[in-house]
Amino acid sequence: MSKFIEASYAMASVVLERLSSTMGLTGSEELRNYHRSSSSSTSTAVLQHYPLSGLDPNTSPGHFTHTDAGSISILFSSDWGLQAFDSAKGGWGYVAPRKHCAVVNIGDSLRFLSNHRLKSCLHRVVPCNRWNSGSRYSCIFFLRPNKETQFRDSDGTLWRAEDWLNRKFGNYRLTHEEQKLTSMSTGRRNFIGLWKDINET
Repeated sequence: MSKFIEASYAMASVVLERLSSTMGLTGSEELRNYHRSSSSSTSTAVLQHYPLSGLDPNTSPGHFTHTDAGSISILFSSDWGLQAFDSAKGGWGYVAPRKHCAVVNIGDSLRFLSNHRLKSCLHRVVPCNRWNSGSRYSCIFFLRPNKETQFRDSDGTLWRAEDWLNRKFGNYRLTHEEQKLTSMSTGRRNFIGLWKDINET
């Protein structure tokens, strides 16, 4: 895992450098300045397991609709199930798994740090006909800003990066009706993005 974290951090740093260059961010505005490996952050790596059977009656075999709280997410998975929301078309589409390739997502923190020039990726994991038995695994590295980094959210509220992460995770524990009242979970109000059909294709 330590090698995975080191390699993922290097990849995410390249992404940050390219995004900064494209947007003309230089000096103190360069995005890598908020993600120094020498400073404390909540960056982490996880191995996620999605079983299809033996689940608690109150759970489902997927992952709820959300945007990531951090800056860059690097995801490896060999199985189908990941969906991203296409704002232009107003619908969901599967992200096909590709051998030796990663899915790279932009998260909330980078959206705010870029003054909303970048958008958080709205996504979820749902069972489909191509994932109908056994388990699905994903290995993900979440690059998050240094803890003391500050930014303003969509409502103009000033946050420390660590506080935003804690508040967002706390928001997931609320009921769907409560989550709809803010844009914290999905980046938009009155939208939860529930799925129902286990055989959705």
